[in-house]
Amino acid sequence: MEQVAAFMMLVGCSADAQACHRIPVWVPTYQDVATCERDLRAELRLNAFSADRLYGACRSVDAATFRDAKSIGWSISRDGRLDIRFDLAPQVVAAR
Repeated sequence: MEQVAAFMMLVGCSADAQACHRIPVWVPTYQDVATCERDLRAELRLNAFSADRLYGACRSVDAATFRDAKSIGWSISRDGRLDIRFDLAPQVVAAR
């Protein structure tokens, strides 16, 4: 059975949201979403002055997806929610 964990991400943006960047967090991975969300509130307070607009989210992820992710992407929805995605490397199949 795969272990389910949580991943935290913060993104800071300019006032017009045209320029955004990831903000490093002290602990990006957690054993559960509840602990991640509790710590997210503290991270948002600690980083409140690092950008005009600050977005944060915790996302549950299984260990295999986290391990196999080629990259971690993000987007901000129209309603101001930070969406985190794990981009998996394409599977390559060798054939003869």
